[in-house]
Amino acid sequence: PSEQITLKEQALLLLDNAETMNPAWSEINFKRGRLYAVTGAYNLTPDGEKLAQEQYQIAIRKNPMHYRAREELAKILVAQGQPAAAFDILAAGLEYPMPAAINENYLPLMRQLQGLAAVQKKYREQTE
Repeated sequence: PSEQITLKEQALLLLDNAETMNPAWSEINFKRGRLYAVTGAYNLTPDGEKLAQEQYQIAIRKNPMHYRAREELAKILVAQGQPAAAFDILAAGLEYPMPAAINENYLPLMRQLQGLAAVQKKYREQTE
């Protein structure tokens, strides 16, 4: 584990350096989010899921067309019991041009969430 922590710290340092040189590049935040998500899954990063979620949100703010960040954020939201929020994140991405290769993963994920999102939204409307 200590070697893995050192590798994680080195990766974070490289990402920090890259962000210093190019703060507008959303891929840096996406990669940092993936690092937090993976290391969090192995208990090497406390609050890894929360940190990953924050980085994916930053990546999307920097580049609304970052579909992989949208997909990963949606997966976290589903795991947190928020399928409606996950669906909304994905749906907002449809406002932008999308390469055909992305459609293969992105649209099926949206179809899977559509029913759950509708149920959750309807429930919220009835309870508010």
